[in-house]
Amino acid sequence: MTKTFALNPLHATLDLAPAAAPATAHPQSLLDLPHGEARQSLLTVHGILEATLPAGSLSIYEAGGGSTSFLPLNVLRRAHVTVVDIDEDQICNNDYAQEAILGDIQTHRFPPASFDLIICYNVIEHVPHPDVAMRNLWTALAPGGRAVILVPQHPGLYGTLDTGLGHFLRYTPEGLRALMTSAGFEMAEMFDFNRVSAPAWWFNGRVMKRQTFSRVQLKMFDAALPIFRRVDRLWPWTGISVIGIGVKPGKA
Repeated sequence: MTKTFALNPLHATLDLAPAAAPATAHPQSLLDLPHGEARQSLLTVHGILEATLPAGSLSIYEAGGGSTSFLPLNVLRRAHVTVVDIDEDQICNNDYAQEAILGDIQTHRFPPASFDLIICYNVIEHVPHPDVAMRNLWTALAPGGRAVILVPQHPGLYGTLDTGLGHFLRYTPEGLRALMTSAGFEMAEMFDFNRVSAPAWWFNGRVMKRQTFSRVQLKMFDAALPIFRRVDRLWPWTGISVIGIGVKPGKA
């Protein structure tokens, strides 16, 4: 499935603060993200991965990998990356994976314990059988390995924007936790982000019944972004995306 990462926070990007080690090298795709909750969340993931991934060469599976990677460069440089995506254009445009496979993460299977790390950003909500996809990810992961899963959050926001993007549902933290633990993962981390976009998502998808944001709305949002960045964490509701990091039990 295709990632739906975008540079505008209205499109459910991640946000991480520069909490990772200063020596960490980041891809330009991440550096181009505006400072805020989404970028800070990605940097948080980077810090977790760099603290927990084994030394030496890595085998990484990007389930639904598009044409851009948001992994730290010092992880990519020592990794063999395998991407599976159902979109032929995404596969053709991918220039960072050593192996790019046109396929469906629900049906494409790897031998057990093939990967040290699995990344799945904005994909699970697109598949009709997420339990099958998640079990496939669990099987492909080596014991002690980690899976980083990002999905849209808050079922109350589900509307025409989601149907236009091909989303079957929006998750709750409890729903994502249940999906991952039922597949066999032990939960290590879970956090949401991108609170500022929730009102616009609700208004356009539930009230106006639109399938996209207008150019005027995006320009207005971009103009107000410097203010929004400062108050990301002050909004009294949850973010429109949630990240779960699961561990496969066993010794690496």
